Amino acid sequence: MQATWPLIFLVLLLGAAVALCSVLIYVTELYRLCPAWAPIRSFDQEPMATKQTYGAASSAATANLEQKLQVPWDSVEKTWHPVHGEVEIRPAFCDTQYLRSHSAWWARDEPHFKAASLA
Repeated sequence: MQATWPLIFLVLLLGAAVALCSVLIYVTELYRLCPAWAPIRSFDQEPMATKQTYGAASSAATANLEQKLQVPWDSVEKTWHPVHGEVEIRPAFCDTQYLRSHSAWWARDEPHFKAASLA
């Protein structure tokens, strides 16, 4: 029982040191020196593609991949939505989904493919 009190004190001391270092880094803004830290600082305009890059694939690579597996008669119709603003509608997207579902290399992470693999 006597050996547990120094261990508890050590854990509390380490936790306080981590909290203190975190507060120090936040107050002095040392996190800005990290080259990977790039915040979005302007929210009053449309975000640029360079400001919002999520994942390893860029938007150009994703668009190129989608063009490879798309039905040739698919078209994009732009229209105005009262809530979302300008939107793009693809009338033949169900054909594209059918083509992608029968592709050997297209990702199978949709919920109906997951449910079919479990059945």
